[in-house]
Amino acid sequence: MASSILLVLTLAAYCSNVFANHLTDCPEADKQDCPCLEKLRRAMVDCYKNPGCIDGVCGPYRIIPQYYAGCHCPTINGRCLKPELCDEECPEFKKNFVECTNNQHCAQRCVTAYQKRYEKQIKKCRGETDCARKLHAHVLGPFNCTGEIHPTFLKRFNSADLCPCETYEK
Repeated sequence: MASSILLVLTLAAYCSNVFANHLTDCPEADKQDCPCLEKLRRAMVDCYKNPGCIDGVCGPYRIIPQYYAGCHCPTINGRCLKPELCDEECPEFKKNFVECTNNQHCAQRCVTAYQKRYEKQIKKCRGETDCARKLHAHVLGPFNCTGEIHPTFLKRFNSADLCPCETYEK
């Protein structure tokens, strides 16, 4: 018990030491592909605007903490957390994870940055189009994306009557 408290206090001290300068420029990402992002969002939540966070999965793209770390931890102000704060144990990570993933623009930046980071792996994913390969990587991860995804995701993804591509906020 005492060692757990010490670990938490040490981690909090470490995180707060870098808190003063906790933001940095985000890595360059590709230009956002709005139609593909909308198809991904639609596959994840259909036409629901934003389901919020349920069991640690957040926002209209249903992003998990590991995915958020993989996209360099963007924040709603357009910058990214410094790498040392892009850690699930840091309070800044938890706060910014929830804020970003539930903000349509920030979540889109996260998805785009993740796709850029894992671009080589995504090219090997299952799917006939770039966007379909991105769907498989989004659902299964970029290193396990040759498998099947749930038919519900595919049905929504391939639906001809997509919701309009616009901003969805909680």
